[in-house]
Amino acid sequence: MRIILVFILLLLHLLAAPHSAVGDGSQADDWLGIGGLRIVDAHHTEGYLLGMMNLSAQSRRVWTVPALPARPPSEVAGIWYFNLEGEGRREVDLTLYQVGGEVFGEGTMTSEMRRWPVTAAGYVSPNELELSLVTVGDPALIRVRLSLLTTPARGSYAAYAPSGHAGSGDAFGYKRGPLGGIFGPAPASSILPPDGSWRPGAVTGPA
Repeated sequence: MRIILVFILLLLHLLAAPHSAVGDGSQADDWLGIGGLRIVDAHHTEGYLLGMMNLSAQSRRVWTVPALPARPPSEVAGIWYFNLEGEGRREVDLTLYQVGGEVFGEGTMTSEMRRWPVTAAGYVSPNELELSLVTVGDPALIRVRLSLLTTPARGSYAAYAPSGHAGSGDAFGYKRGPLGGIFGPAPASSILPPDGSWRPGAVTGPA
């Protein structure tokens, strides 16, 4: 009976030894020699998995739609003439400068009654010129928007005065010459209307 009892105690000790090795992770109790039953295959380590994920992200093919080249703004620097037709007729002579799409300059505006110095600032796109004109001495703001798809350029304007009076009308203009150059004749298709009977959209202006 004593021999059987000793054999049972020895068997229980052998069975308890692997669990203690796994529990405390000590090398002394690691009788299988595999680090407390930890995974030792490099293909299953955390570092390997992270590396594979990073490699997969780097090698993933990403398709993007190529960006179409942006159209540059139209070249408008030079000497311009504008005709504004609304409550009355105003003529504007401007020297315009351009940096990219930004446009600025100065000149004069003339009506039937008087003449003003005027400054200009605005922008130009491939198809459109927009200017803000400010008269000097008797402040007023005139916004001009012209389509550059026609010759002469055609559009509209809106005028604002400090008194609150506002007006609007039709506008057109053309480039008379380059900066510092000699004025050329008006294009044949841009005969200036002598009165307010011309309107944008007409096939030709009155003779």
